[in-house]
Amino acid sequence: MEIQINKQPRKIKFSSQLTVGEYIKYYNSLNEESGSYEQLMNYIAVVTGTTYKQVSVVDISDQDILRITAFIGIVPKLEDMEELDSFYYKRAGRTIYKKSLNWRTLGARKMLEEKKLDSALEQAVYLLSCYISKDYDSEKVELIYSELLDYDATLVFGFIVFFFKKLVNGIKPDKNCWLMRKLKAFTNILRLSKK
Repeated sequence: MEIQINKQPRKIKFSSQLTVGEYIKYYNSLNEESGSYEQLMNYIAVVTGTTYKQVSVVDISDQDILRITAFIGIVPKLEDMEELDSFYYKRAGRTIYKKSLNWRTLGARKMLEEKKLDSALEQAVYLLSCYISKDYDSEKVELIYSELLDYDATLVFGFIVFFFKKLVNGIKPDKNCWLMRKLKAFTNILRLSKK
């Protein structure tokens, strides 16, 4: 589907086609007061590579809003994504299994503490990059992280959602756990996505 923004046609894609980077950008652009119109405009801005300001001045009829919303579908909330037990990393040609990850390692902790990231979603993707690299080489982790931003969001977040579920669904590590402190912001994302 296309939409005219600044007299240029821009493609809008299905929510199921969001990349990790787009998914992060979309959720980082929302706040607790974001209504459905703001959410739609943010979505369009993210997938078309424009700004919210550029999209919000486009004259869109109510009928077109309904048509666009139906086309896009529902942007999956993190807690509603199908949980995956494994993740296939293309470059290395290997599968990573959830049960094989030790999510409290000192190497991952050091890497995550040295990297300044804006959101819990970014932190979780970076943490996955650390585990994929195995040896916690910062250059390798950065390369993997940038590659993961182009992966299908449902595949990556479907796999790493268990990091968050361990923290918010009863299987909680002790309150001094570094991962719990680093990903505490996720509870705000869950609260926001339930509205």
